[in-house]
Amino acid sequence: MNNLDTHSKILKAYKILRTITIVFAILGPLAMICSAVVITLLEEGWWFNLFAAFLAGILMMVGTLYLSFLTLMSEITRHIRSKVRSDLSDTPITKWIHRLVMGASIAGVVSYIPFLLIVYDILNGGFAIFHFVCGGTIVALYFVLAINAVIHRIKIRL
Repeated sequence: MNNLDTHSKILKAYKILRTITIVFAILGPLAMICSAVVITLLEEGWWFNLFAAFLAGILMMVGTLYLSFLTLMSEITRHIRSKVRSDLSDTPITKWIHRLVMGASIAGVVSYIPFLLIVYDILNGGFAIFHFVCGGTIVALYFVLAINAVIHRIKIRL
């Protein structure tokens, strides 16, 4: 097996994982909204406030988990892309932020276990804060990456 075969296999894996990530990014929120609609309709009719309450509950239950899995898939896709194309132009700061995002997303997946134990009344509700902190950390780090990207683009244009 030569280097060209390895490169084409990595490129193929990158395209497949990128497609799966895009499909998951689109279908995840749709599944959450459809679940809230179905649960609302099972409660004998449509009522918007009930739909909003069910949607909020579903987002609390699986919002961080969805965001964590989406982040893991996108970071793995990004890592594979760096093997195919080496021009990611990462600064040391963005490398550390991507590492923090990856760690927060792994913690978000792991923090779902205590959240389930809270639902089944085995743990106290205070343990859910860690789950929500993981989701908030991921969102905050993405805001930092977005601000960094905007500043980087402005520097390039000037």
